[in-house]
Amino acid sequence: MRDAVAAEWIKLRTSPAARYCLMAAAAMLPVAVLIAWAAAQAWDALPAGEKAGSISSLPRFAGWGMTLALGVMGALSVSREYASGMIRTTFAALPRRGRVLAAKAVVCGAVAPVTALAVLVAVWWATRAVLGDRAMEGVPGPFSEEWWPIAAMAAEAAVFALLGLGLAALARSAVASVAALGALWYLLPMVVQFLPEPWNERAGSVLPGGLAAQIASPASAAGSVYGDLLPPWGAALAMALWALVPLVAAWPLLRVRDA
Repeated sequence: MRDAVAAEWIKLRTSPAARYCLMAAAAMLPVAVLIAWAAAQAWDALPAGEKAGSISSLPRFAGWGMTLALGVMGALSVSREYASGMIRTTFAALPRRGRVLAAKAVVCGAVAPVTALAVLVAVWWATRAVLGDRAMEGVPGPFSEEWWPIAAMAAEAAVFALLGLGLAALARSAVASVAALGALWYLLPMVVQFLPEPWNERAGSVLPGGLAAQIASPASAAGSVYGDLLPPWGAALAMALWALVPLVAAWPLLRVRDA
């Protein structure tokens, strides 16, 4: 297993596609800083008696954007090998295909949350520095208050990376897996809002993009396009299912399909 993990790590760190996905995740930092700067400029331009306003949670915004980039990284770690034919070489060197899938999951499942955690901490620090002591709603609080939501969002990034990996192992197509991932990330949360009550909130509560907020606190999930019906343990269980079910479904198919 160690050799398989080492091989997948070499593939990931030398892959231009993975590098671009990680750069896209890191780009959420300057985007968040730019939004914070614009909000600070608008605040400062208001007359003294009219200074009121709010800003969306920028760490949460950055986490939401990163999940797609890291999910695509997971999908491409499988689909690019099928597209190039390199998967045959991989399976020739490591005939136990389930071990190959597990090694990919270990590498992507480690790189995604570490990347997300680093970017989210940087977003928290940078946006606090830009916004300063302005009395705006939504300004990140002290790290003692923010570390748990940040950790939950880092876990959500790992879920999307493993979800993308599992979808790609099932579909063996970059287009299909990324399209399915994008639908789960953006399209489906919009669609479920049109379901009749209470099914809209029930469906929204179990979608992968809304689970981190429910783990962090019910208050942080309120008002989003997702629901807030799950307790923290239920949201954590839903995260595990989103990450593992596609991988478990792909495992037997990987063993019987031609490369």
